[in-house]
Amino acid sequence: MNQKAGSNTALFLMELIVVIGFFSLVSVICVRLFAAARVTGDASVNINQAIRAEESLAEVWTAKEADLAETAACFPGARLETGDSPADGVLTLYYDADWQSISDEGGAAFRVTLTGTATDAADLYGEGAQGAAAAAGIEAVDLTNGSRIHMLETDHYIGGAG
Repeated sequence: MNQKAGSNTALFLMELIVVIGFFSLVSVICVRLFAAARVTGDASVNINQAIRAEESLAEVWTAKEADLAETAACFPGARLETGDSPADGVLTLYYDADWQSISDEGGAAFRVTLTGTATDAADLYGEGAQGAAAAAGIEAVDLTNGSRIHMLETDHYIGGAG
């Protein structure tokens, strides 16, 4: 009788070890999945905030008739490098890690840059279009790793004589 009780105990301990090993393996997998979900969630937040910042900049640029100086006046801390016309140049905005606008490049985690180019309307809209137009590329960059988060392209018909 003692031998039978001892063999059941050994079998029970072996089964317990297998179950503990299984739960350990499953817990490691779950921890890795939660960590991957956190990274994916952070990336998703950055993409959404980048698109929001780009669309905001594009809307103001369009409302200001593609004039970069007037657009820059609506964004405190904006850096502006102008070109030959009001639509030519580069407008740069900086954001901290929480996507709050800042004026200091040194403390920035993200950068949104609008590069505007003045052109003939016919170049953008075809032969029938007359007057002036402007095109802009707006790019959001993660400065912590140098990667592009999102890119938006837009244009605006300014009008006038060809």
